[in-house]
Amino acid sequence: MANVETEERQENLEEWFELFSGLPLRHSEREARLINFCEKNRVSIMSVMPWIASEFAEHGGFSGLFHFIHLHGGRKIYMPKEAEKFHQIYGINIPQNKYNRIYKKIDSSGYLDTPVQLGCVYRYSPGGNAGGDQRRYSGKTTHTNL
Repeated sequence: MANVETEERQENLEEWFELFSGLPLRHSEREARLINFCEKNRVSIMSVMPWIASEFAEHGGFSGLFHFIHLHGGRKIYMPKEAEKFHQIYGINIPQNKYNRIYKKIDSSGYLDTPVQLGCVYRYSPGGNAGGDQRRYSGKTTHTNL
C-alpha cells in the first residue's frame, strides 16, 4: 500500500515539474494542461502570482495571460490612459475602474514592468504550498532547484 502511495506521489511530482518547467509553447498540449490546472486551482495560483499577472489573469484568463507573457513578458509596456485602448493593443479587456488601479502603478514615462515567464510559473511550488523552496525578490522569482 505504501509503495502505491509513493509511486503516485512520484508521478504527481513529475507532472508538477513538467507543468512548471517554463511557459509552454502556444497551443500545445502542455499549455492546455497548464491552463486547465491553473483554472482548477485559480485562487491558489493567483494568490502567488506577481500582482500584475494576477490582474491580467482575472480579466483575460490564464490563456490570455500566457499569450500576453509570450509576447511582452519581462518588458516594459506602454499603458494608455483608457482601458479600451489597452484592450485594443494587448487583447486583455479590463474594466476602466480596475484599469485605473493598475494605471496608478506606471512609471513617469507611462510604462509598466510586466512579469517574466519564470516569475509566473514557478511561484506555485511542487509541495502544494505557495512559497515552497523559492526565493523572491524585486517582483521576480527564481527556483532554487534549477
